[in-house]
Amino acid sequence: MEEYLKDLKPAHATFVAEYLKNGGNATAAYHVAYPGSDPESAKTLGSRLYRKVHIGASIAAGQKIMNDAVQAGLQDAAKHVRQGITLAGITKERVLVEMARMGFANLGDVLNDDGSVKPFSEMTEDEQRGLAAVEMQRYTDAKGNETVTHKVKTDKVTALDRLMKHLGLYEKDNEQLGRSIALAFKVEPKDKKAA
Repeated sequence: MEEYLKDLKPAHATFVAEYLKNGGNATAAYHVAYPGSDPESAKTLGSRLYRKVHIGASIAAGQKIMNDAVQAGLQDAAKHVRQGITLAGITKERVLVEMARMGFANLGDVLNDDGSVKPFSEMTEDEQRGLAAVEMQRYTDAKGNETVTHKVKTDKVTALDRLMKHLGLYEKDNEQLGRSIALAFKVEPKDKKAA
């Protein structure tokens, strides 16, 4: 039996364990601890049992143990993710190159003169990676003629926005904007001697 349950009566220990297991439903925990209890009175009695000091302390101790286990699991998962990133060769430089491919993708490079999408076999790797998606739709008219359309999607705006943030270009804009506002209003620093 868990340490935080050992000093409780069996029904109280069942209540605490079920309360922790079900995510904090005192009524449901009361029904498990006291099978055959009246549903209406279980609401009141479950709430009353939860508010007892020794029950609350056991629940808090159980929650701490659960939280510590989750935290340890998250740290372990993060370690595995870091190892996976390393094994997959994911680096800052590689991510930036991929963002640049999307940000600087040129639709003219992936479309034929008639507007149709080039086959992937005719595209360079950069052209293929610059595309977010290519959707194909087939339409058949009343005469049975089939028309195929392709919709090419890129994510240039998001990619360029992220590259600008990475390069600190927004910070430069903010600094320039601040200076231009100060000049427009002729804001001058206060002279400490005049104050």
